[in-house]
Amino acid sequence: MTKLVTALKKIGLYKPCKYVYLNVYLSLRGQANKILILKHGNTYHCNICNSNLSKMYPFGINDDFFVQNIVIGGGYRDHVICPVCNSTDRERLVYYFLEKHTSIFSDKCKVLHFAPERNIERKLRKSNNCDYITGDIVPGRADCVVDITNIQFTDETFDYIICNHVMEHITNEELAFSELKRVLKPTGKLILSVPVCLSNPETYEDLTIISPELRLKHFGQEDHVRLYGLDIKIRLEKYGLKIDEYIFDEMEGVELREKYGLIKGDRLYYCSKEV
Repeated sequence: MTKLVTALKKIGLYKPCKYVYLNVYLSLRGQANKILILKHGNTYHCNICNSNLSKMYPFGINDDFFVQNIVIGGGYRDHVICPVCNSTDRERLVYYFLEKHTSIFSDKCKVLHFAPERNIERKLRKSNNCDYITGDIVPGRADCVVDITNIQFTDETFDYIICNHVMEHITNEELAFSELKRVLKPTGKLILSVPVCLSNPETYEDLTIISPELRLKHFGQEDHVRLYGLDIKIRLEKYGLKIDEYIFDEMEGVELREKYGLIKGDRLYYCSKEV
């Protein structure tokens, strides 16, 4: 019990009453038992913490917008949060791609990661091969404050740039891609993802829509400025990028996608500079 009291003091839950810390102890023990029960099974597998699980937790905004517009990468999803490491479906998708389809963990490389997913960040920081930098427009969220439309690094600096669910927030998309291309090495790769609306043949964008209420109505989120459609690959190619579209279902199979708790139809874009 002494160890428990010490631990509770560190997180501010201890009070000098045996009933208080006894209840907290029972609650913590209950949570631990719950995780053990969840881990006993093989319905799902988390490739980040390597846990086999009987279930995963739901996640996302329960809004008809995402269902009616068939938006991949947004909205409510069942069985997507790992109960052990709290990884999301997006993190597991990105990590799978990095591990299986790039040399980011095996070759010496310099990496810039925008708005870093925390589980991916932990994996890359552990790699002895990565000179790894995180960036975010909001101070305190990453190693550096980085404006994606005005990146402070010199030309041809990075072997890899990871930029997931960022571009739907960026008003000046053309300038952002110009900057991403500039700081990529000639052989560098940009790993990109955004929510994609499968019911829209073309990306929907109206830069006169600036209020959070209207953005929520038109784009599904208060801080989004566009809703990418099925033309996304053609759209990105206009910025001088060579695009390989990676759709997990098509490349790895539905069975593995379900096992990993990933979104049906979820995809990444593996981009390089056109020479």
